[in-house]
Amino acid sequence: MRKLTSIIMFSVLFSATAGEETQRPSYLVAQAQFAADYGENWQVQWSPHETPHRLIGDRIPQFFDARDAVLSEAAAREFIDRNDYLFRIGNSDLELWVNEKRGRIRYLIFNQTYEEIPVYNGRIDFRYTLEGDLVLIGHDAFPEIEVNTSPALTADMATISAQADVEFDETKGDFIDGEPQPFIWVEDGKSPIYHLSWQVELFTRGIVSGSDLPSHRWKIFVDAHSGEILEKIDLAASATISGYVTGMVKDEPYGEEEERGLQHVKVQVSGVGNTFTDANGWYSIEIGNQSRTVTVELQGQFINCENSNGSDAAISRTAIPGSTENFHFEDVNSLPGERDTYYHGNFVHDLAVSIDESFTGADYIMPANVNIGPEDPYWPCNAYWDGYTINMFSEGGGCAGTEEMADVVYHEYGHGLQQFIYDPYSPPYSSGMGEGCSDFWSMSITSSPCLGNGFFGPGTCLRDGNNTRQYPAPECGGSVHCLGEITMGSLWKMRENFITSLGYDVAKAHSDTLFFFAQVARPTTVPDFLMEILLVDDDDGYLVNGTPNYGDICGAFEAHNVICPFDDIGIEHMPLDNTTNYTTPYIVEAAIASVYGEITSVNLNYSLDYDYIATEMEQSGDLYLGEIPAQPAGTIVDYYIHATDSEGNEVFSPENAPQETYLFLVGEEQDFMIPFADDFEEELDWTAGLPGDDATTGIWIRGEPNGTSVGGVVVQPDEDHTPDGTQAFVTGNAPFTGNNAGEDDVDDGRTTLLSPVWDLSYVSNPVLSYWRWYSNDVGDNPGSDVWEVEVSSDGEYWVALEYTSQSSGAWIQKQFKLSKFVDVSGDVQARFVASDEGDGSLVEAAVDDVVILAVVAFNGVYGDVNGDGVVAVEDIILVIDFILGRIEFTQLQRIAADLDDDNDVDIMDVIRIVNIILGNDGGISGWDVLLNDSYNY
Repeated sequence: MRKLTSIIMFSVLFSATAGEETQRPSYLVAQAQFAADYGENWQVQWSPHETPHRLIGDRIPQFFDARDAVLSEAAAREFIDRNDYLFRIGNSDLELWVNEKRGRIRYLIFNQTYEEIPVYNGRIDFRYTLEGDLVLIGHDAFPEIEVNTSPALTADMATISAQADVEFDETKGDFIDGEPQPFIWVEDGKSPIYHLSWQVELFTRGIVSGSDLPSHRWKIFVDAHSGEILEKIDLAASATISGYVTGMVKDEPYGEEEERGLQHVKVQVSGVGNTFTDANGWYSIEIGNQSRTVTVELQGQFINCENSNGSDAAISRTAIPGSTENFHFEDVNSLPGERDTYYHGNFVHDLAVSIDESFTGADYIMPANVNIGPEDPYWPCNAYWDGYTINMFSEGGGCAGTEEMADVVYHEYGHGLQQFIYDPYSPPYSSGMGEGCSDFWSMSITSSPCLGNGFFGPGTCLRDGNNTRQYPAPECGGSVHCLGEITMGSLWKMRENFITSLGYDVAKAHSDTLFFFAQVARPTTVPDFLMEILLVDDDDGYLVNGTPNYGDICGAFEAHNVICPFDDIGIEHMPLDNTTNYTTPYIVEAAIASVYGEITSVNLNYSLDYDYIATEMEQSGDLYLGEIPAQPAGTIVDYYIHATDSEGNEVFSPENAPQETYLFLVGEEQDFMIPFADDFEEELDWTAGLPGDDATTGIWIRGEPNGTSVGGVVVQPDEDHTPDGTQAFVTGNAPFTGNNAGEDDVDDGRTTLLSPVWDLSYVSNPVLSYWRWYSNDVGDNPGSDVWEVEVSSDGEYWVALEYTSQSSGAWIQKQFKLSKFVDVSGDVQARFVASDEGDGSLVEAAVDDVVILAVVAFNGVYGDVNGDGVVAVEDIILVIDFILGRIEFTQLQRIAADLDDDNDVDIMDVIRIVNIILGNDGGISGWDVLLNDSYNY
């Protein structure tokens, strides 16, 4: 176990953005209630219909022995009853479909029913440690189902519709698999659509569009009212891959043959019965006192090799009691593909059982069709799993026979293993996980990232575990073999990382264990798969402190852009906001943790000018705390956080500190010089659109915003930001009719808003402040475009202040100290760019209340409030009038009058001025007030 500072305390700081206020949806109310009941050390992922798809992080002790299946179910159901605000489904509508103890975890999955009809994929998940600690909750059921459960179509009518959809033909050997079953099928989304349906299962042979398989096992959902085909799933799986052939004769298609024992072979003795060989091929059976005929085929407890173009391999001879009879399969009595497929099919079966001794899903005599030739339209270079059988092809077309490729046998058998592990749910097909997991069975057994070794000849590979495919891989276009590279590449890199950290033997066993038991949770996406792997790797039921191999696991998956739920080493900090507090220190809070070791040092570095002062942050519970001393009005504080762990890893916040820092202003706007301010109520020389812009709609325009929305999500605001104003710059401003949000958003390129040129040569440390709105999280391609803000001191070279694809959903303030980015000794200009590149999406942006704040150096004499160069009685009168509220001071007057430097003008300053006039105290001059930074970088 890694002892970490609570990494999920990041959620304590939540995700509020300065200047952002939104009404909390109902699911956030549930999240707040859950945090109040069980603590805030949880991460929540919400489903499209606003149920908690995954709750993971802390642990909830329920004090029972989770080795007991009955107690486990009772504990889960009690938790559902006690937290009805979270589930909103009663136990009477939940059937327990999975209750399994695997390794150190108890897995429970309840499937939802509606009026006693099961809801397809409507499931609620629980994961318990064996000590009874609840460590994961999943809720993908549907609390608000309303559907007519009286079918208009009979089961037979639904079967006819399903048969028509897949061109069912009994003359080709097609058949119906079982009776149709009623299900509630759900079209998921923010507002799900529910259908009463019949689930029909069919087995068909022949070519279908989009598939290279000669046979198919269909699971089809037919709307029980309209007859519409809602969904059809082909449980058959294929792979055009090759590999090593090990066992009786050789390890690879072009390798040397060697003799090996065949596992689990049935040895049949006439008049006696039969027995089976052990893992080494040894058998022993009593036959009585007379000779018997003994027959051995490549058929056993778990595999039955069937030659598609010839007689099955068999040896038969008479055995004398007390004799030793060895049966040797070689070319004179069998095909190489029969021997290789039999051996390797049993090998992968035995590996799965060695990982989980309770696994019996593949404990049947699986047909293994070999020597499939030109009679099959998909020969050569192929192999497939059809939901019950592995099918292996003979050599041809420039490819070795897949029946002689060990890794192809492992891959196809792996499809079957996953199907049995996932039962009663369908294996994950569309995510590519099915192909990726099958690939990893092969890679783990052969200890090679090369899948399909020798497929087109010696030294060739079909797929590579060392690939760089990045999740979610839109370039794959939905191809499951392409998408599968993400899963198998992540798993292979995880295994390699383990070997470096743990040594080969421990690493191989542990990677196989994580791989197998994570599938027991029936995840359907790669991120969910990663989460389940971490859960299996965990050793204390407390994920917030990481897992023993967190770094190796996350490093592997993040190499494919599958991000771990918690940072390996990170700082979470809510930046300080602008303040009018001049008297008490400013407290900086941060949650800091590392999965590699203990946090050993945390420093807060702050600056009031250009030099940074480092101060140690102290740990207080789950947080680290640091202080910045109180500052006078007109100051800007510039700061960042730096932490290191016991392994020498370091982290900064902001990430690119000290180049990028947080900053906040001390004082009100009138405490600073304002070289420029524009609330856009009047035209002040802004330029909307530049040469090179190519957007066709959504061009920047100044006006009163016309609000737009989609499904209740605001896309463009309907008000500017200025409290008493109406005008702002927005990207397009067509009137909204309720369904035309995309009429005047940014499309087909970029549009630029260019500021006036600002002469900043006479001010010190100018800060650019603006309020902006940015939305790109709805439409057909959400989150794919970027918002850019840049500054330049010469109009040629532009430096980025912002570059983000993150929508705000509200007006938010941004502040930047310009001297960190460009030369501020002369002219400076800014530009704001919104774009919609590639596939179209809804993009809107707006800018308002642009201000430049700065402070001019004070070079006068302290006490000389009227600025005539002399400290006199007239200055005392002005200070008294200010104290009594009769007049207001400028910022320079406040500085001149605050002689005791306590950030306040009071009677003590009057006394100091009197002493100066009487010659009892010297004047102070030349105090330069410098403007620092704000928090929004």
